Amino acid sequence: MNAPSDDILDIVVLEPKEPITSVIFWLLVAAILIIAFAIGLWSFLRHRARKKAVPPPEIRVADALKKLRVEREQLEPNRFSLRLSGALKDFLTEKYEDPVRYETTQEFLERISKRGSCLPEAAQNSLHEFLVASDELKFGNPVDAAEKTEPLLLKASEVIQNCRPLPPIQRS
Repeated sequence: MNAPSDDILDIVVLEPKEPITSVIFWLLVAAILIIAFAIGLWSFLRHRARKKAVPPPEIRVADALKKLRVEREQLEPNRFSLRLSGALKDFLTEKYEDPVRYETTQEFLERISKRGSCLPEAAQNSLHEFLVASDELKFGNPVDAAEKTEPLLLKASEVIQNCRPLPPIQRS
C-alpha cells in the first residue's frame, strides 16, 4: 500500500488582489472629503442662521427707544441722553452709512452745511434739533433736565419717522 504523502500541494496562500495600503489611502481620502463637506455645510448653515438673526436697524432702534422710555425715570438725564443719542446715531450710521456716529454735533452741522448728507432733508433738520437738545442735557446740566427727557425722546422718534420713505403719491 502506498502511504499518504506529507507533501500537500493544494494549500494556497491568500493574498489581496491589490496592496492594502492603497485601500487604506482611498478610505482616508474619502473620510477627509466627507469631513470637509460636513464642516463646510455646517459653517454655511450657521452663517446663514446668524445673518437672519440680526433685525433691521429700524426694529433695533424702535426696541432701544421702547427700552429707554421704560428706563427714563431710573436713568439720570445725562445718561438717558447719551443712550438715546447713541441709539439714534447707530441707526443713522447703519441705515445711511452716515458718519454721524463718529462726529460731534458741531462736526455734523459743519459737514452737512458744506457737503450735505445722505439723510433726507427733514431728517437732517430734526436731527439738528435733536443733537442740540441732547448736547444741552449731556453737557449743560440744566436744572429742569428731567423734564427735558420726554421731549428729547419725541424728537428722536421724529428723526426716525423722517427717515422712513414717503408713500408714493397716487394721481387720479
